[in-house]
Amino acid sequence: MSGFSHAAVRLGLRIPVELRRFPPVRGLADLLVPREGRTWARVARGAGSGLWLSVATRVPWPPDGPEPHVQSALCEVLKPGATFCDVGANLGFFSLLAARLVGPYGRVYAFEPDPQARQWLEEASRRNRLAIDIVGVAVWHADSMVPFRRANPAHSPDLGTGAVVRNHRTPGTIAVRAVTLDGFFAARTNRIEEDLVIKVDAEGSELAVLQGAAGVLASRRAAWIVEVHEPHGAEPVEAIFAHLGYSVRPLLGDRSGQHLFAIP
Repeated sequence: MSGFSHAAVRLGLRIPVELRRFPPVRGLADLLVPREGRTWARVARGAGSGLWLSVATRVPWPPDGPEPHVQSALCEVLKPGATFCDVGANLGFFSLLAARLVGPYGRVYAFEPDPQARQWLEEASRRNRLAIDIVGVAVWHADSMVPFRRANPAHSPDLGTGAVVRNHRTPGTIAVRAVTLDGFFAARTNRIEEDLVIKVDAEGSELAVLQGAAGVLASRRAAWIVEVHEPHGAEPVEAIFAHLGYSVRPLLGDRSGQHLFAIP
């Protein structure tokens, strides 16, 4: 990367995606801010104010951080000393926010199977001086090896669309270890944590995550925030929680209708 490019990255300079479609602008944009470049972005306001994350230079970073409705829910349920599980942590914004909220006596487990995203999360944890237990596995309905389709950086520069898939021959697929949440807690504490909050953003694998958490669900000790994806949508996820007596509702302020909030 040229010195000119380094300066642009340090300043957080971004060229709007729509302008890159014009050849003269695209050439200048790629000189100033390479497509593969990354920069440190600081959240300007809101619950995550002051947090630093490694983000793609060509993707605008919201000044309030991502998904304010999820942030509000975490601020509501996460108390000092609580335990937070971030299933599908990606860059780690919600893991970092949770680490701030639970304080030094709480625990944050960030599950992220993509090796590159996990590296960015590790760097962010060090830069923010927040303690996060980063777990380099997928969460699934069984302890096994599973095919994981990595996100295409051309379409998802921050690698947020990687997912467990059925076919290991899918292009861009790697084999990763998968665990169940029941097995994870049994191996570490032999009990289900008190004051537990679990966020699931598993790009279509949310049912598998819940199937591997039968014990956690039955204990009725955890609050859940689950992002639902196609093809199944929200109904089967709602049914699992409703059957166990949870109160389930969409997150307030979620215009997409993709996030469910379930509390015992």
